Amino acid sequence: MSEGFDLTSLGFPQSLQNAVTYQQFPQILVQQYATGTGLAVATFGADEVTGLGGAGKNLLPQDTWHGQYHVTWLRGRHNFKMGVDLQRLKMAAFNSRNSAGQFNFDRTYTQGPDPSQTAINSGHGFASFLLGAPIAGSIDTTPRMMLFQRYNAGYFQDDWRVTNRLTLNLGLRYEYTSPYGEKFGQIGYFDPKEIEPTTGLPGVFKWIEPGGYHNDPNYNGWGPRVGLAFQLDSKTVIRSAGAIFNAANNGLNAAASDFGTGLFTSNSLSLGPPNPIPFTPPVGGSWSNPFAAGLVFPVKGVTNFVGQNVRVTFRDSPLAYIANWNFSIQRMITGSSLMEVGYVGSKTTHLFWNRMENANNPGLLAQYGAGLLDSVSNPFSGKIEGGSLSFPTVQRRQLLRPFPQYQQILAVRRPYGDASYQSMIARYEKRYSGGLTLSFAYTLSKLIASTAESNTWVIGPSNALYDPKYNRSIDANDTPHRLVFSHLWDLPFGKGRPWLQDGVLSRVLGNWQFSGITVLQAGRPILISAPDNTGLLDFSYTNGRADRLHSGVIDNPTKEKWFDTSAFRPAAPFTVPTDSLSQPDLRTPWRNAFNWSVLKNNPIGERVNVQFRAEFYNIFNQPQFDVRGASTDVTNAQFGQVTEGGGERNIQLGIRVVF
Repeated sequence: MSEGFDLTSLGFPQSLQNAVTYQQFPQILVQQYATGTGLAVATFGADEVTGLGGAGKNLLPQDTWHGQYHVTWLRGRHNFKMGVDLQRLKMAAFNSRNSAGQFNFDRTYTQGPDPSQTAINSGHGFASFLLGAPIAGSIDTTPRMMLFQRYNAGYFQDDWRVTNRLTLNLGLRYEYTSPYGEKFGQIGYFDPKEIEPTTGLPGVFKWIEPGGYHNDPNYNGWGPRVGLAFQLDSKTVIRSAGAIFNAANNGLNAAASDFGTGLFTSNSLSLGPPNPIPFTPPVGGSWSNPFAAGLVFPVKGVTNFVGQNVRVTFRDSPLAYIANWNFSIQRMITGSSLMEVGYVGSKTTHLFWNRMENANNPGLLAQYGAGLLDSVSNPFSGKIEGGSLSFPTVQRRQLLRPFPQYQQILAVRRPYGDASYQSMIARYEKRYSGGLTLSFAYTLSKLIASTAESNTWVIGPSNALYDPKYNRSIDANDTPHRLVFSHLWDLPFGKGRPWLQDGVLSRVLGNWQFSGITVLQAGRPILISAPDNTGLLDFSYTNGRADRLHSGVIDNPTKEKWFDTSAFRPAAPFTVPTDSLSQPDLRTPWRNAFNWSVLKNNPIGERVNVQFRAEFYNIFNQPQFDVRGASTDVTNAQFGQVTEGGGERNIQLGIRVVF
């Protein structure tokens, strides 16, 4: 249904159909409030109507040339290892994305009674849809890109047995990962200091040369590492190590959108000049002409996209690196079992995520407040052609951007963040003996980060340009308690076992094996979302945050009331929310997984074995509840409830013949 779809059949003008680079059904989202609009690539909003469209085409043929050479040299107490690793990666990437348009409808244009004030329980996204008044949208043009990247690495390692009780591991690795390049120069970057010629203001999009890189190479890829093992006595060993590891890439996906504006272009929805009345659609604006300001079609090496949204990289984009360190003590309990306790820590620097580089400064709220939304004379009218910055008037907040001649400037995978991980581990292990293997492992940990890469579909970083620490909180994947118990038991009956080695009972009861893995894990932090009421452009990357009045912890949480909802409320208009990105004291329910299996071997003669297996995933059929989506949205009627779950019991039976 989607491929080859003609937009004119929905009432759109032929001029829009002619602008489509890949014909498909447009994406239509009807939500309580729009999130992740403009250039944001990760979105989450409480849908009032299931989204339509969104299917597209994604092609990624690629080849990798890989060469390695390694040498090992044993000399005395030294074991030297050295080598090189050379890689060449080529990709021909195409992703149709929103080539037929994406249109977002929310409650903004149908709320009341005062149209100049937002309200929690008024308006409806579907009503806005029926009026044909989208709040946001875009249409993308996507080229087929010829990308390449280089990776060169070399290392030297010395495992030095200093004494019979002390061993040192000393090593150094150097890695160079080139930025991505594009064969035909179809991508570019943003230069914040270069003068944009149309407006005379600093900040301009610049194209790369054909075969060039889209950001500066980083040659600081040193990775030292050191470790030691010291035998304290015949049963006790102390181990410690530290190392720096460099990221192999900056997380870019092989799609034109991730490599920024260039021949990939995103034209934003524009129904007309802004209405002087806030939260009201432009006068005469209609969905039948969603790009009233015109569309920009780039000319490679010429167009600088002034007046448009741009997705860019900056020349200074170093790759992330991780410093790891650990210390542990191992103690033999018996000849086949040991205990270990230890500490593991890490620090990640240059942690990357997308950042809005043209956001309003929150300091403007004290000076302007609601005046940010005032319509004022547009100094770029008559200079900029196409887009909302070509209209005679513009909202005041647009002119207060760092680069007012542009709209959104989304820096893809900007390495501005960091993360810290600290943990204590305790482990008991019994090696196979007497038909039994056991392992217990417990981890007590804490993960803190200043970006939200793993959960931007819920809440992305806010105010990241001016205060990255505003987003520093417990990471969405933090699980402070995790216990893993695994076992394998060969029952002592049957051929080759202590009892019932032959006979009828041996055939029935013999050669059974019972194994399993049990995981008990604390829940993840809850992330509370709310409309972004700041009035600031690009303050939030996806959803906004709420005001937190007090702790939401209650004594006896139930599925109907998991936390105290009165602890949160939408922030007042034109104020910065007080809540943190994640909740420090609210978590989803524990996740318990009991995955067991039984296996029976039935030997037939000397060369054939018929094996029966029965595997039980979540054998006790415990639901794995979660608190997300509507349950964490302060404007939703289900706020504070446990409404999602899964993990039903799964049983698999099988027979395998080995000969």
